[in-house]
Amino acid sequence: MEVSRGSQRHDVSPGNKHCYRISFQEVGSIDADLIDPRPPGHDDLLDLDIGSYPALQAFAREQKSKDGNGIVYPSLRHWGGECIAAFFPDVVTPPKQGDHFRYHWNGDRIDFIQQLTGERPILQID
Repeated sequence: MEVSRGSQRHDVSPGNKHCYRISFQEVGSIDADLIDPRPPGHDDLLDLDIGSYPALQAFAREQKSKDGNGIVYPSLRHWGGECIAAFFPDVVTPPKQGDHFRYHWNGDRIDFIQQLTGERPILQID
């Protein structure tokens, strides 16, 4: 599991629209069996329209009342990603800091990202 958190913003020079933002990952793990509504039978819960959230939320409440640990479901914001809803704190280990990144804003968009840990690659964004 990974969660990115912004930590600092650095202006390159006064009046310049160019700036950097430093972020880091928080990395943890899940130590429990989670309910996965993706197998056949729960198709109504997996409609990625935000209007379908009440059905998934009701399903989650029902699973929690049955002493479930949590659910795993597809991300609405990140295609192909997954989200979890942990019903109890001990389902997820305490996070630790992972990699750090520097994002460069050129005044219009992020044009490169540099990893500040490990091999420190710079990724050009076209």
